[in-house]
Amino acid sequence: MQGDPEACSVAYMAVKTDQRRRGIARAMLQKMLERYPHAELACFVNKVPYFEAMGFQIHDARGPQVLMNSRDHQTEGLLAVLDIAPIYNSVQVRQIHAYLLKQHGKRAMTDAEKQRDRQLDQMTRQARLFVQQRSG
Repeated sequence: MQGDPEACSVAYMAVKTDQRRRGIARAMLQKMLERYPHAELACFVNKVPYFEAMGFQIHDARGPQVLMNSRDHQTEGLLAVLDIAPIYNSVQVRQIHAYLLKQHGKRAMTDAEKQRDRQLDQMTRQARLFVQQRSG
């Protein structure tokens, strides 16, 4: 976090499937918190209990995710955000879209996009409701 030398943000964390349940993620987070005691992250509702067990607290909802923090307040530091829009405009993604359109047709693609949007809306409502219920 720019402007806060004690803070960081977890952008993405994963452990290979065959290496899970060995404490690897917990060890990574503990090592990170030794260096940056003020950590923030966003996760889906089903992962909240895991991060709560690590000492993280629920702060808010952002889109389909729950914002969590290792302290009782957010950092004043600045967080860089990745702009993924150029990925969707890349030649590779346009080629994949054209291939899927050719294979499945326009109606199937439109239906799939609508289904995706409904699912994201549902996850966003779920995250908001979860945070509201937990905050009283």
